[in-house]
Amino acid sequence: VSVHDEVLRCVSREMQLTQSPIICVDKGIHKGESENLSVICTDDRSGLESAVEHLRVLGHQRVALLTGQRSTQIANRRGEILQSLLSERGMAVDEN
Repeated sequence: VSVHDEVLRCVSREMQLTQSPIICVDKGIHKGESENLSVICTDDRSGLESAVEHLRVLGHQRVALLTGQRSTQIANRRGEILQSLLSERGMAVDEN
């Protein structure tokens, strides 16, 4: 269990006690842990595809992705998607 998961569980318990709503973005708590919990998941592939295509049309050949901590699942997923999209278009990822 990650620290992040434990924090979400603690927050969820507090929200249940106070009857306050909570919204998680791209990270949920298991169903049944909180009735006051809503989860919003982003469509990373679609968003990155739109961004890459926009940059390609503008003539850019290299693209960098700023993700914050590279160790997170979200950062890794977005990096993999970007690599795939860029290679499909003959573009390069700027690793610096």
